[in-house]
Amino acid sequence: MTGTLHHEDGRHTLRFERRIAHPIERVWCAITEPEGLAAWFPAAMHGERRAGAELTFAFPDEQYPTRGGRMLTFDPPHTLEFDWNGDLLRFELQPHGAGTSLVFTHTFADVGKSARDASGWTWCLDALDAHLGGRAAPDLAPEYFERLFAKYTQAFGPEASTKREPEED
Repeated sequence: MTGTLHHEDGRHTLRFERRIAHPIERVWCAITEPEGLAAWFPAAMHGERRAGAELTFAFPDEQYPTRGGRMLTFDPPHTLEFDWNGDLLRFELQPHGAGTSLVFTHTFADVGKSARDASGWTWCLDALDAHLGGRAAPDLAPEYFERLFAKYTQAFGPEASTKREPEED
């Protein structure tokens, strides 16, 4: 479990910090290019990679409705920030030795989805690291998610775990 939850001005932010054993340019490609995103991000991101561009997020097999958004910051290879259906996702990259320091934040209004989203982002970031290392993504079995969800619920409190399914948004 690596995510922390912060509260400010009626918004809630999940924060993850990771050290990734790959050069910043490689990590940047994995978080911005369709081929890299497909290995770890929950939806396909369609739209230009430039600040101000309209975005759409399509889930595999149309599992959930397509969501809209906007690219807010696109500053290669350091900062990627976009609105995703009203939530704010931000990736900050810095060189760290031969690897990269990644700080990922997800800011949103509904505290009830905190444990669910932290569980999902933990898997996504583990899958990103696996992809960059040439390994298979961790199995997203229900037991894996339930273990993470229980840990984040304990860490964040019961009010942070009232929403378990994305359809509840």
